[in-house]
Amino acid sequence: MLMPTARRSVTPVAAEQHGEDDGGKPQMNLRVFARDFERAYAGFDGEDGRLKVATGMDSDPRSLSFGHSTVWVMRWSQGQGVAMTRAKGDALFSAPLPVNRHLITRSVTDLGDEHEERVFSSVDMDRWAAEFLASVESLFDPASAPGIAGFADQDTRPPVATDTATGTGKPAVPATPVPQPVYDTLAQSKAALAQTIKSTLDWIYQGDYQHKTPEETRKLGEVLGAAEESLLQAMLSKLENDYNTAVVGQIPVEVSLHGRIEPWDGPDLPAPSLFGPIGTTGVDAASDIKKLPYNVSNSKLPIRNRGDQPEWLNFTVQARNPSVQPFFKAHLEFSANAVEHNIHSDDARNGYVPSSWLSFVLPNDRDKGDPRPNTLTAALGLKGEDRDHPDSVAETIIPVPLRSFPPNAKLMRQTATQTPFDTGSPPRIEDVLKWDYHVEVEPPRAAQDRLVLQVVFNEEVGVPQTASDATQGTCIDDVHGRLFDAFARYRFALTQLNADTALADCDTVVKLNGLIASVAEAWGPVAAAQQAERIKRSDAPAARAVVPDAVHEILGFEILGFEILGFEILGFEILGFEIWEFEIIVATPADGLQTVTLVQLSAGAVQWPLLDGYDGPLPGKAEAQRVYRSKTPLNALPDAVAATATGSPTAAATAPKGAQSYRFVWEKLYVLQYQSAHTGGYILRNERLAPEDAYSAAKPNHDDWNTNSAFVYRSELVRFSAPVVPLISADAVAYIADPNREAAIAGMFDQFRQSASAHPARDLQLEIQVNYSFELMARDGAGLCTSVPVFLMQTTIGDTTASPTDGQNGEQMFADDATAASAIEQQIAAWETQHLGPGQNDKAAWDFACTIFATRIVRHHRLLPLVRIGRAGVAPHSRRDFQQAGEPLETVSSLELLGTIPRATHRR
Repeated sequence: MLMPTARRSVTPVAAEQHGEDDGGKPQMNLRVFARDFERAYAGFDGEDGRLKVATGMDSDPRSLSFGHSTVWVMRWSQGQGVAMTRAKGDALFSAPLPVNRHLITRSVTDLGDEHEERVFSSVDMDRWAAEFLASVESLFDPASAPGIAGFADQDTRPPVATDTATGTGKPAVPATPVPQPVYDTLAQSKAALAQTIKSTLDWIYQGDYQHKTPEETRKLGEVLGAAEESLLQAMLSKLENDYNTAVVGQIPVEVSLHGRIEPWDGPDLPAPSLFGPIGTTGVDAASDIKKLPYNVSNSKLPIRNRGDQPEWLNFTVQARNPSVQPFFKAHLEFSANAVEHNIHSDDARNGYVPSSWLSFVLPNDRDKGDPRPNTLTAALGLKGEDRDHPDSVAETIIPVPLRSFPPNAKLMRQTATQTPFDTGSPPRIEDVLKWDYHVEVEPPRAAQDRLVLQVVFNEEVGVPQTASDATQGTCIDDVHGRLFDAFARYRFALTQLNADTALADCDTVVKLNGLIASVAEAWGPVAAAQQAERIKRSDAPAARAVVPDAVHEILGFEILGFEILGFEILGFEILGFEIWEFEIIVATPADGLQTVTLVQLSAGAVQWPLLDGYDGPLPGKAEAQRVYRSKTPLNALPDAVAATATGSPTAAATAPKGAQSYRFVWEKLYVLQYQSAHTGGYILRNERLAPEDAYSAAKPNHDDWNTNSAFVYRSELVRFSAPVVPLISADAVAYIADPNREAAIAGMFDQFRQSASAHPARDLQLEIQVNYSFELMARDGAGLCTSVPVFLMQTTIGDTTASPTDGQNGEQMFADDATAASAIEQQIAAWETQHLGPGQNDKAAWDFACTIFATRIVRHHRLLPLVRIGRAGVAPHSRRDFQQAGEPLETVSSLELLGTIPRATHRR
């Protein structure tokens, strides 16, 4: 009997799995298995080691189990497996450099088919660049890409492949024109743009690249190359990620590997990598993550031994509302949830490298309440970097630069007012000669912007005023000029298209692609120049990003040799001309009591202003700083904003409203020292993208955290239309208490000049009306007097080489106060001899109506009054008046002074 042939049949049966609520059956699923397995082998190394369970798919087509699910175990241990810890050293941050940091006005030709010519004014090239990249990316949208991909092979333009060695944007090897799919050439243009832009990355903080050895600089170049690759991948995904990305972050991590990572690894094979998100400690729920003011990309971490060299976690950071905060502070952590391994670089096709992936079943393996971190999680902060809490892990400071030209400063009003004095009795002359300068400005709205005020004293009045201009105009170099023209031609072509039908026409898309390629080609030399500048950057500390040419820009006229007669140029000061420059730094803590710090930028001594609504000025951390603290909370901060100010990771991307304006007051300015005032202001953008007290072991100094000057913008200098000139008036001032009339007159001039002060007036230009008064009758112990104008004179006192006859139009000039007082005394004595009989001058008094004119802010003998004093008395009527100097006499004027009285003549 023949037996039937026996055959072997195998039928895979899936494992039975039960969830937690599956009819009371015992839990049987992969998570339960992983939990029990990992707990069973917990501490296998005698420490905190874990065996982590991961699953994947066999992606090797040569394997018998190709396509099957696989279960893996990975050893995590400091001594017997894989481990990762934060390495020493600062987190590094870089960003693409601005295309240009100035506004440009330029004429462009060959626009469109008609070869038109147009002038484009005050253009921010970075705004054009951002709009260009967004426009190009829109061609790859689902609404446009399928139609473009369906076009026949009609584009014969040579593909633009950026020469990575030179960054020129030109084909590295001349290509022979061959028909290509339109979509392919469009994708090549996109790739060329991404390759070009990635090479413009540069470090944000000065301390990350200054004072480095050649070897440290070389290593930094390698690290920056990894950052460039991260930006490249982000831009290949979406070109808009160039300007959507605030910074590329890199944090050093020490990876320890004991043994081989997988059975088939070798020195020539790519190392496996851990993959996972970079999150914020304590923020796990998706709803909480959405409240963060930033978004951090995932990152990869190669698993390999590099000796004392760390691996770098590379990631991109996007700010949800970039202008709200100049930086973020957060406790970052890296949580691995997958492993990329079995990488077949030899089988790469079109930039894709095949590999296998494993996902950890339990990325979070600590029970609730367990203080230990997850096995697969590494904190990315360092202990000891926070000086206030040396035992805690420091937060990471993430800068948020803005790459756009800032708006101009907003100046609201400036006024000159007489300093108030006690109205109960006539003031002293020195109290009358004071005025207050009020300036109101609007604070910048972007947190990256700082307002700089320039207060100019003794600027000439009555001449045309101009504000300096930060635009480059037609002075743009050829490299940027070609890119500007390429942007302009692309934008012009877009405006000529019919939005509904343009992309349905193959010729139109080919033409657009040619313009896109032209931009990519023109962008290459700009990127190459920026890259070369970064490479040759000196080791010396960078100066302030922008210091305006104070004399030329503020005055609005040229100083050529000795064109300005009598002025001596001394740095920021001209004789009679003075500039005070202050940078305004604002901070609002959670209590809402805003602090405003003024930093003096100008040379020499300054007077610190008062700030309306704030206490201060209070001493700052440096001699050239003063701090003001608001007297009451500016507004009720929402919880999210309060959290932002205190560094909480769940802060929403909103900002407190803050003050609507700042009102500064410079009080009690001596009118002959400060005869006019004129304020201007400009905005510095990105100058400081870190806290003022930022510190790390690698960047211990304040200036280490200043921004790379290549990212700092300066807006135009905006000024009020004209200087303000004070006009001070007083009906009467206290008597000059000196029984010697000539000495009293000289004392009056001395008080005008304020000789005892640190800055006495050099010249006095006066118009003096000399009045004779005498007592008519006594009334209740006070004298009733009459006043008669005697003579009027105009004089200049202070020219040591002058004689009384040197003046013009009857003006008398005197070398000093004593000479002038003697001349006046002689004229008074002559008048008394001629007009007063014996005994008539026993109770006589002399007073002066004085007008003090400007000497520093006018030329060509123009008379500009600064001070008018109705009566300054000398030689009082009685000893009682000496004893109560300052008490006015009631007078009856017997003659009103009308119109102009000839100078230096007697009234008879």
